[in-house]
Amino acid sequence: MFGLLCRALRSVLWRPSVLRRFAVDQRGVVAVIMAFTLPVLIGFVGLGFDVGFWYFSKQNMQGAADAAAVSAAAALSAGDNAGYTTEARAVAAQRGLIHGQNGVTVMPTFPYSDGTTACPTGNDYC
Repeated sequence: MFGLLCRALRSVLWRPSVLRRFAVDQRGVVAVIMAFTLPVLIGFVGLGFDVGFWYFSKQNMQGAADAAAVSAAAALSAGDNAGYTTEARAVAAQRGLIHGQNGVTVMPTFPYSDGTTACPTGNDYC
């Protein structure tokens, strides 16, 4: 039974005309290529969107940190020694980074304000 089936398949498939037609026929090749490459292409597009969002988020957080630092420095240079932290937190909150929410900590540090380390130049303000 198995031998008969093998001989029948061999007689149909091993004819030179069938193999030649199969080797020369290019219909449907584009569908096969697209089936293999389309998931890879979609994956790279998704990766591009993710990386772009990561850069956008990082840039947004860095901008908020820079604005908060500048506002704290401006408040400190204006003589507001007690409210520079509040000013920095307010500016960061305007940019979407609220102190104490979602793991965000806005804490401007005045250089050597802990009192344990002296300024390198010996001044009160470094």
